This record gives sequence, structure tokens and C-alpha cells, in this order.
Amino acid sequence: MSPVVKNSRCIFCSLGCPIEVHLGETSWRTAAPQDGLGLCARAFLTGDLCSHPARVNLAARRIHGKVVTMPVGEAVRSVAEHIAGDGLTGIVVDGNYPNEAIRAVLTLAAEAPHSIGAVYLPAGDRAMLAGLDAGGWSAGAAPCEENDVVLVIGDAFATHPPIARAILDARHAARGNQLLVISPFAGRTAGFATRAAPVPAGGEAAFLLCLARSLDAAVPGIRSEVECPAAEALAEVLVSARSPAIVISQPDGTTANGHIAALAAACIAQKLGAPLLPLLTYGNALGAYRTAAECGGVSMAAVETLAVSGELRGLVLVGTDLLAATPAVGRRIVDACEFVAVASAFAGATFPRADVALPVGLCCEEEGHVTLPTGDTLPIAPPAVPVAGALTLDGLVQSLREHIPCDAANRASGPQAARQPWQLVPEPDGSGMILVASGDVLGFGDGALSAHSGWARDARPEPSIAISPADSKATGLHAGAAATVTTPNGLARLCVEVRDDLPPHLASVPIDCPETRSLFRWQASPQTAALCCGPTEVTLGAAD
Repeated sequence: MSPVVKNSRCIFCSLGCPIEVHLGETSWRTAAPQDGLGLCARAFLTGDLCSHPARVNLAARRIHGKVVTMPVGEAVRSVAEHIAGDGLTGIVVDGNYPNEAIRAVLTLAAEAPHSIGAVYLPAGDRAMLAGLDAGGWSAGAAPCEENDVVLVIGDAFATHPPIARAILDARHAARGNQLLVISPFAGRTAGFATRAAPVPAGGEAAFLLCLARSLDAAVPGIRSEVECPAAEALAEVLVSARSPAIVISQPDGTTANGHIAALAAACIAQKLGAPLLPLLTYGNALGAYRTAAECGGVSMAAVETLAVSGELRGLVLVGTDLLAATPAVGRRIVDACEFVAVASAFAGATFPRADVALPVGLCCEEEGHVTLPTGDTLPIAPPAVPVAGALTLDGLVQSLREHIPCDAANRASGPQAARQPWQLVPEPDGSGMILVASGDVLGFGDGALSAHSGWARDARPEPSIAISPADSKATGLHAGAAATVTTPNGLARLCVEVRDDLPPHLASVPIDCPETRSLFRWQASPQTAALCCGPTEVTLGAAD
């Protein structure tokens, strides 16, 4: 049988490169589209990764040093018992999963007794995003022929070959465009530079601060007084550019003070009015970073502190191989915990240390969307489904919820929306009803997005629309009644909830289920690269 070819997007890094997925009877592989720029090694080997011999297909438990297979349901129950136990348990989820999945895990950690939630992100991604946020960064497109000067910080070829090739292709097509490179290594990108600024290892931050001073770009809280002729020379080129662009790449272990380097780059970009494109290791790094902040997730540094102090007794790793990703920190955390559970697709470095192991799918086996650094939102076709026996991350959270007591008191301590939805829109003018999304919509923001959220269905079996007592009286729709909810974007049948704290003419629905999502028009914000939905007109009627 000839293989079936599907078009999708790679979500292993922040570029979302187009890929072709060739599905066979027992395996599949990825390739670049015929008119594409090619793929990096990670994307090219995705198919081999998903059908790797080390793929975990069965649940297991270690008893007296011996690994014994067990039913998935029994393994889930064992993990749930430890999460709900008396000792503090840390639940760490990998940051390259879809935002809904990350939010589901962090919400579970917040609602369950005696547990904390954290997101693992590569240290370089976390540092870069912290600096970019502090510098007021807004997303920028990949450099093209219109950008006559492109400044690259780091070696783009080493981390993101497709974007490096795109830069060179644009430069070749335009003829005469300049490529400036700041890097401590004589990498491939520096080899193509019209002007390279070699810096000492870890010296990018200091050089960029000098460059910012030469451009009179204020960096909050920091100012460099060091004289640097090379930075002044680059500043002259950037100032004379018609349309400059900046690309920053800081993989783990190559840049000291990465957050300061990113902060300075963001301030330089603002001063020049130039787009700034960060080359992040994780495709969903930005979404994971913001979702963790919104949902109250603690940092990995806090997890390590709690483990070393003896307060953290249990550890549940979801989708991340901590000992392989960050050996020193991971070893301190794992060694300090009495109980370790691993929910992973592969038998990695942490797997032999686990008391319980669960098979889960990979992020590339999730359906959804990816939001590129440019703000463009593109659909993701799932290349394949998890292998037999593996849980989707959504399914894992659902299964754990069945065995963990998440009572009303626990739910009250979970992540809360910073503001009520009616504080985000102007007061209705009385001419009709307006519908807003309640709670947090960041879970459907930047990065890879899952299309299905069964955990939300389990937590809220019947989605409702909240209205004020005055609107309840005017429409004749009382609490518990079924209503048809119509907007210019869609139609849904929802249960009515009457809320005293809602003003008249304003209705509110939760945003974590398909029925309510379909009522809104979604847009990608160029400022935050996030999907967002604005208020919309709504009409209510009694359901048949």
C-alpha cells in the first residue's frame, strides 16, 4: 500500500515550518514540502522518534528494584494516591505541550491537596522570554528582502537552519543587503556576515548593552559605561538602515546573562522600530511561559529549593525527561524525592529512577494550531495518534481527576482570573446584550493549541451562560433553563446561570469548551502573538 501524505506544521521550535507527513502501515516519516526550505534534524527525524524502540507502550511499577508491568488504570490510581497524599508533590509538565494541556496539569496541581505545579522550559527560552517581556517586546516577522540590514545575535544556522537559509535567500535576492552577526563562535552564520562582531564567550549581554548606549536606547535599570568601538561601528550601520531587523538565538549553555541580552535586544529593536524575531528552542515556549505565569505555576528553581529542603516528597514528571534535560538540577530534585512518577513517551534517563511509569503521547501527536512569532495562526494536522496503550495528556489529566479529591475548598485555591470579564469591556449601552468570555483565555493563546479539552468537560459537564437577574427577568430565562445562544459567529445550546455580580445587558460564558469557543471570532494579536476573542453581540432565547 502506498503511503498517505498529509500536510502539517512542525511544532518542535518556534518557526512552525511546513512539513509533509508520509504515513505507512507501521511507521511514518516527515519531509519538507517540494517548494520548502528543508527541515532541521529534529523535524526530519520526528517519524523515527515516534516509532522509536524505546517508546513506552505499557505502564510499569518498580517493586524491590524490579520493573513490573501493570494496567494503565492501576498505575494512574497509584500516582493519584501520592498526589492526594499528605506529603507535598510537585507536578512538572513539559512546556512544549499545547497550552490547554499545560493549563489542565497546573489547574489539577492547584486544586489537588498538597501539590504544586511547574512547567519545564529550556533555561535559554525562559531567560530570553523574561528579558523580552521586560523590554516590551512585540512579535516580528522573519527578515525578508525589505530589510536592508539584519542583525543576528548568535548562530542562527546552529539552532534554526530554515530561518538562516531564509535570511540568506532574502539577502541574495535583494543584493547589497547587510548581515551583521554578534557571536562568540565562528559559526556558519558569522561566515556569511558582511560585518561580524566577535565577542568573548558569554559576552553578548555586555556587547548589546554597549550597542544600546551607542544608539541611545534606554535599558531599564542597566547602563553600560564600557567603551566598545565594535558596538559603535554596528550602531552606525543600524542607524543608517532603511528597514533593519533583529534575530536573536540563545540556546542553552551558550549565553551568560541571557535575560539581560534579550532585554537589551528588545530595547534596541524598540529604538530602531525594527521587528525582533526570537529563535526559541521550544515551539510553545511563549505560550507555556505565559500560561504558567497566569495559572500560578512555580519555577523549576522553586521546585529544586523545595526538594533540597526536604519539603518536596513526591515528583510527577509529565512529558519531560528531567535528568536528560537538566542533569545537575534534575538529579538534585529526583534524589531528594521519596516517590517519582514519569509519564513519558520514551524510556529516557529519568525512566529507571521512576517508581511508576505511564505511557503518554508526544506533543506532535496533538491536533490544534500553532501561532508563529509573526502572529499568524496556522492549523496543525495531527501526523499520527499515540501508539496503542499511550494516553493523550488530556486523557491522563482526566484519569487522575477521577481519583484525586478536588473539593470546593481546593478549587477555591486554584488559579483565578485576575479580573472579572465585565471589567475588560466598556459598559453596555443598553441597546442589546453583549457576550464576553469569562476567566482566562490565555490557554488558547500563542503556541500549539489542542483542539479537544476533555478535562474541562469532566470539570464542567454542562457549559452555562451567566446573565444578570434583570436579564433573567426580561428574557424569562431562569436559573437552570436551557437557552439558545446566538452570535454573528455561531449558535450554541447552553444552561442558564443567574449571577448577581453581572451588570444588565452583559452575558458571560466559559471559554474552555468547543460549544462556547464557537460563539466568538478569534484573532491573533500582533503585539502578543496570542489568540484572543473580543466581546460580541448575543441574542438569547428559550431552547426547544
